Amino acid sequence: MTDELELERLRRRLARERRARKEAERIAEETTRALYERQQELLLLEAVATAANEARTLEDALDAASVALRDHGGWDVGRGWLATGAGEPLADAGVHHAGHVPVHAAPAPDGLHERVRTARAAEWARDGFAFPVVLGDDVVAVLELRAAEPRRSDAALERLALQVTRHLQRVAERIRARERIVHQTLHDALTGLPNRVLFEDRLELALVRARRRGTICAVFFLDVDRFKIVNDTLGHRAGDALLREVAARLRGAIRASDTVARFGGDEFAVVCDGLADERDALRIASTLHAALSVPCELEGESHVLGASVGIALATGREATAEALLRDADAAMYRAKELGRSRTELYDERLRARLDARVRVERELHQGLEAGELRLVYQPVVSLTTGGIRSVEALVRWDHPERGTLAPGEFLPIAEESGLIVRIGEHVMREACRQAASWRERLGDDAPLPIHVNLAARQLSQTTFVESIVRVLAETGARAADIALEITESSVIENTLLASDMLRELKTLGFEILLDDFGIGYSSLGYLQQMPIDVLKIDRSFIDALGADADDERASAIVRAIVGMADALGIDVVAEGVETDEQARLSQALGCSLAQGFHFARPDRPETVEALHERWGYALTPSERTASASRPTPSSI
Repeated sequence: MTDELELERLRRRLARERRARKEAERIAEETTRALYERQQELLLLEAVATAANEARTLEDALDAASVALRDHGGWDVGRGWLATGAGEPLADAGVHHAGHVPVHAAPAPDGLHERVRTARAAEWARDGFAFPVVLGDDVVAVLELRAAEPRRSDAALERLALQVTRHLQRVAERIRARERIVHQTLHDALTGLPNRVLFEDRLELALVRARRRGTICAVFFLDVDRFKIVNDTLGHRAGDALLREVAARLRGAIRASDTVARFGGDEFAVVCDGLADERDALRIASTLHAALSVPCELEGESHVLGASVGIALATGREATAEALLRDADAAMYRAKELGRSRTELYDERLRARLDARVRVERELHQGLEAGELRLVYQPVVSLTTGGIRSVEALVRWDHPERGTLAPGEFLPIAEESGLIVRIGEHVMREACRQAASWRERLGDDAPLPIHVNLAARQLSQTTFVESIVRVLAETGARAADIALEITESSVIENTLLASDMLRELKTLGFEILLDDFGIGYSSLGYLQQMPIDVLKIDRSFIDALGADADDERASAIVRAIVGMADALGIDVVAEGVETDEQARLSQALGCSLAQGFHFARPDRPETVEALHERWGYALTPSERTASASRPTPSSI
């Protein structure tokens, strides 16, 4: 009996040991399997990570991930789908079949990828599984796996898909950042339009197409008229809003195949190819003008837009992008010169004109160095006494081949090239020397002050006041003996800077004159902002005096200007008086001073001195004393 009990115990112990061994074997097998599966997952994730690091596009990374997941899970097909744009269906990024699956046996898309995109979450189908790659608010891709036989949902695969998604998101983020940098490099930050770099690339492509098709390529260069006025009066925020509005209108006025770009400031460019002739280009220019002509609301006010447009056409194989841009730019500046809000086509006449300008600019540089520029002086006379009140310094160029040139033949070119600053310094120095010479020889009877015209570029220099004070000290001239003439156009670029500068000059003792009054942008506003002593009525109003058709209107304008000036304590000069009748009418309308060929043409200093001896000085002794009491260089 004892032996039987012992044997039973032994059997039970052996049974327990067998069960324990089997359990241990099962646990070991499961652990080994889990370790193997985890190892395979890690190998898969490593492969996906490596592919993600090396991928140049999201499509490359999708390809690698779909193949890896297909092989890992024993799927028959792996497939990637890419988002192409809002509202557009996902694009097939590539189908990858297992080696045993014929290409024609791959299942046709059944909409699983689009359902996943809409739900923004993974989804199982009877024979497939798909999951999205989400970046921010966008589904940028979907990865889909398919099998020939039905499959049950698999939580492990879902977890693995989440990890794969992170790698694909990293690729999408990197590509989006790169695209953002490229976009910023090639586009204008304010308007979103292509910038000059991208425009030139598009222009090169347009030229290639035009040559291949035998059509014409046109470049339009646009400058927004009166933009600086809006920017200065309403502020930069309104100016930026205006530029964005212009960009939107130009973009809406051209074909989808054309390109509009912003080059900076208020300059835009458009390239259109496939044109038949210049009439097509002119029609496009008319469309651009029409798009900009509709009033625009800015800061609660309605503003009428406009642009000066220059066109250059590529009609042959020799045309280059650089030349077209240069020519369109030149035509645009010609449009501005001729009155703005118009179109100019670059042609042979304009080419010859530009060639002449380049030659004049080069010779002007040489002439300035050679001392070919000299000053002549024209008296400003009293209509009451006939005496000389002051003289205006005017520059002449004694060209070695073309003879004496008037300012209109070279100063506009000097303005464009920047040479006007050096010419202005030369004029100021020579005028100060002449003023010092007259003051020394003639004392209070000298025909002073001398008017010196200031250019916009001079007034934009922050060191201008310092430089003019230095010239006074070097020449021995007094500030009271120099009067500074400005025009509204010369201060429109930076009204605040010019206003502060002129007030400082006024404090130093300079007399300030506003030239060409009545035709500027906002004459009354400038009288309020600027420390003006004298107004010079524009010659166009004086020309009309005595003319049957325009006399009444011109007389009313002159009378109004004089009345306003009297109320403000400002003297008035009738400029451009050429006849006795104009002189008489100017005086009758209240002008106290006049200047023009009727009295004297601009001439050399000795001629002005001779006139001064005959006509006398326009100021009374008390007025001369007041003038002499102005600050001198020694008191500055």
